[in-house]
Amino acid sequence: MTESAELATTGALLGLLWLREVDAELLDSIATPELRAELATLGLELPASGDVAALDEFAAAYFAAIIHPEDRPPPVHSLIVEGKFEGVASKGIRQIADALGADFDRTASRGAPVDHLGAELTLWSELEERSPASAPAFAQEFLGWAPAWCRQHAPNIPGFYGRLFGLTAEFIDVILDGDRAEPQP
Repeated sequence: MTESAELATTGALLGLLWLREVDAELLDSIATPELRAELATLGLELPASGDVAALDEFAAAYFAAIIHPEDRPPPVHSLIVEGKFEGVASKGIRQIADALGADFDRTASRGAPVDHLGAELTLWSELEERSPASAPAFAQEFLGWAPAWCRQHAPNIPGFYGRLFGLTAEFIDVILDGDRAEPQP
C-alpha cells in the first residue's frame, strides 16, 4: 500500500469514528485483526462487539464528546468558525463533492452536517485516493480549524474519545504540513 493510500485509509477511519458511535455493527465492519492492531498501536482500544456494557459506555461517551457536548459546540466547521450552521464551509464542501462525483449528502455523512469534522475527513480521504493533487488544498481550506480545536478539548474528554481528539489533531497536522509520517501513539 502506498503512503498516500495509507493516509487515505487512516483519514477515512478517523472520519468514520467521528461520524459513528462505536457499536456492534461498526466493530463487526472493522473487525480485521490488522485494523484492530493498528488502532491499538495508535491508542484507540475498542471493546469486543459482544460486550454490551462497554458498548453502552461508548455510546454515552460518543454522545457527550461529539453529538451533544455540554461545554463546546459539536465538531462542525461552520458552527465553530462562523458561529452558525450551513456556512461558507458547507457550500464549499458540497461543491467539491459534486465536482468529484461523490455521494456526499446527509446520508453519506450519516446525518451529520456536510462540514462535520468526520465528513470533512471522509471527503479528504476520498480526494487523497482519487485526486491526490487536490487533497492538500482541501486540507488547508477545510481542516485547518480542527487541530487547535481538538487539542483544546482533548484534555477534558476521557478515554477513547479524548484519544480520538488528540490523534485527529496529529493526523491533520501531518496532512497540513505535507510531512507524510504517520501520527504517533
